[in-house]
Amino acid sequence: MIKLIWSLFTQHAIPSLLGLMYYFLLMVFLLFIYHYISYSMRRKDPSYQELFEKLDGFARPAILMFIMFLIFTYVAQNIEGFDQVLIKGGILSCVTIPLVYIYYSDPHRFLFL
Repeated sequence: MIKLIWSLFTQHAIPSLLGLMYYFLLMVFLLFIYHYISYSMRRKDPSYQELFEKLDGFARPAILMFIMFLIFTYVAQNIEGFDQVLIKGGILSCVTIPLVYIYYSDPHRFLFL
């Protein structure tokens, strides 16, 4: 019985969690690019000048880390397994991303949004 539960866990839960992590990092990366572009539009404003310089110094390593993550996850999984990871992670992210948005969307509790 324990072997059956463990095999089901490794067969479905681990690829689902890996796919969820993949979609979450993709979402974080896209939000980073969005904020980077929005701050670059306000670059002429002196109040945003120091913040943009800090963000500009962080942008290149963040982009390189994300590209390396994409390459390593693609190489680590075979193509059929990678497709399964994306499908299972996409299904799991359809549930978790709205829940995270509902929890963190209150601007009074979380000032960084």
